[in-house]
Amino acid sequence: MTQLPAADSAPAFCTGCGQSSASCPGCGRDFDPPRYCSACGRWMGVTVTPSGWTARCKEHGEQHSA
Repeated sequence: MTQLPAADSAPAFCTGCGQSSASCPGCGRDFDPPRYCSACGRWMGVTVTPSGWTARCKEHGEQHSA
């Protein structure tokens, strides 16, 4: 697996639509789990539970809600 970009850097891809961040005005909503990986733009499998969410990218692994 490759590493995700540093938390302080801007994401390369929109987590709402998967397009490059330069061409998307930011369609992902703050409270929704990411549907696309911010590092590579791939669609992620997302599991939502009452306590949070888990999203998995085939290339970059799992992300969890805080």
